[in-house]
Amino acid sequence: MRNLFCDQNNKINFKHEVYGGITNFMAVAYAIIIISLLLNAHGKGIDVSTSITATIVSLFCMTILAGIYIKLPIVIGPGFGAASIVGYSMLVTQHISQPIALGIVFWSGLLFFIFSITSIRKKMIEAIPANLKIALTVGIGFFFIILGLRDANIIISDQNTLVSFNHINTEMLLCFLGLIIISILSIKQKSYAFILTMIIITLISILIGHTHPPKILYSAPRFDLLFKADLQHSFSFKYVPLILILFIVVFLDATSTIVGLTNQLNNTPLTLKNKYFKNALALDGISGVINSFLGVSSGAIYCESIVGIHSGARTGIASLITAILFIPLIFISPLISMIPNAAISSVLIFVGILMAKQIQYLNFDDLEELISSMLTILMMPLCFSISAGAVFGIISYTALKLLLGKFKDINRYLIIITLLCSTWFFIQ
Repeated sequence: MRNLFCDQNNKINFKHEVYGGITNFMAVAYAIIIISLLLNAHGKGIDVSTSITATIVSLFCMTILAGIYIKLPIVIGPGFGAASIVGYSMLVTQHISQPIALGIVFWSGLLFFIFSITSIRKKMIEAIPANLKIALTVGIGFFFIILGLRDANIIISDQNTLVSFNHINTEMLLCFLGLIIISILSIKQKSYAFILTMIIITLISILIGHTHPPKILYSAPRFDLLFKADLQHSFSFKYVPLILILFIVVFLDATSTIVGLTNQLNNTPLTLKNKYFKNALALDGISGVINSFLGVSSGAIYCESIVGIHSGARTGIASLITAILFIPLIFISPLISMIPNAAISSVLIFVGILMAKQIQYLNFDDLEELISSMLTILMMPLCFSISAGAVFGIISYTALKLLLGKFKDINRYLIIITLLCSTWFFIQ
């Protein structure tokens, strides 16, 4: 086990590894619910039970692989941003079939893997300006906030003002209570903040009669979309913008996350950190390919893995512990499905706030970069599409730089990305 899950230079403290694995599980368990509902997209996307099964299987498989290949206490599973793109942008907004959407996930993951093991990785990162990278994260954060507010019946559509504040209702009050609880627990740095909040709000909702317990507590896993990815029809020029947008969002998310995690590894040589970085990116790309066959969105390294590192875990043994703890959840989809919108919305809003706070790092002095960044941020929630924000941001940035004659600020990789993104308008 030592050689399989641990580098030779690392000393194993099994107590720390077990505790780190458990805390990582508690920190990311909430993601099963969030990912499933993002893919479900209010009943217009993938069936909740099917996505729950696929999400748990993905978490189990990819986290074990992370333990073996990266040899760090890292959790990998479907990413929030990717799930939003698949659920709301592809399935709902553009009415793409589920098999084709999963095919797009496959090609995006394959592209990610190729880039991660070649020198193109560095050039790709450099091609996208820093402001746009930040804006993509902030935009997804605002998208989650709007999504959470809507799902909790806090805001409603209005013909005159687009949106309006709703009348006081039970869902709204439960959501605000959940937001208070999760905020307090997070400020106190409790690893179980997300999952405990959802449990508390669900129990309160049951006690007041707002939510009814399921008639059955467990059910057999559903593999409706297993190996259903349509690789042939998704390999089409008209889907290239979506493949590219999904790739960019996942690539940037993975890059920033693994850098942040490896920076927490004190007293670790730089050469070993670079090895972790390269292996993590490669595995993240492979997770997109594997997830497409499982029937779920592209993979992501969960930033919550940091709690396992802070708990003292330093090897892949912690990842093995985390993965094993996911197994029982695959049989309790009825229990997971009964969690009220208020509980989920409070978590979505809080996660959105955490992502949106990155706006402080935007460069407000460069006007053309600020314009493209703001378009990226605003178009995501307003168009209810992460793809729209990415496309408008990239195109506006490149166009402004070209029209202003600032050719040194762009390179051929960005030009290619911009041209491919332009075709997005023709597949709406």
